[in-house]
Amino acid sequence: IEIYSKKTPQEIGEEWIKAVTRGLMQQRLAGKVPASLQRLIDKLLEPKIDWRALLKQGIREGFGKTVVQTYVRTSRKVPSLPGIKRFTVPTTRVLVDTSGSIDNQELAQFLSEVYSICKLSPVSVYAWDAKVYKPVVARTPSEVISKVAKQMKGGGGTVINPCLKRVLKEMKPRDIIVCFTDGEIYDWGDSNTQELLLS
Repeated sequence: IEIYSKKTPQEIGEEWIKAVTRGLMQQRLAGKVPASLQRLIDKLLEPKIDWRALLKQGIREGFGKTVVQTYVRTSRKVPSLPGIKRFTVPTTRVLVDTSGSIDNQELAQFLSEVYSICKLSPVSVYAWDAKVYKPVVARTPSEVISKVAKQMKGGGGTVINPCLKRVLKEMKPRDIIVCFTDGEIYDWGDSNTQELLLS
């Protein structure tokens, strides 16, 4: 088998995970995955890295780039030291997959992460399935509940290209992009979509 042509056990393991994930996605789309098998595969594919911690770290690093030290305006406490200059606070543009493959539990989890992000930065939330919907802005965590959660539209196919085009057109320098999806994206391998992802 091609998987075993890899040289190290780690590479073989990674190839197996990719193969299982591909097979699972195809079978889920066909509606042929029993719940017991789904639980077993979920445990196998469970991430070993705390992605929430990585997300927070990435957002904080993005904010760090909006503050610089300068001698033009010295420190108020210690005049011999440089003061700080703050640029505008970036917006976190959150792309939320609301396609037919996303169930209510997954959508609730996505929105709980949006709630956490909103504690650090204003968010502009783009619901998307085969098309992108009007973004909903939340400046406080409570607005994620009162505004964003009530305006989540979707249920169609999963095509990310229109959403990427709109977000890249509307974003400003230093804005941060976060995408929540189950990964079942129809146009993922499209060359145009790949270019937008690398923009």
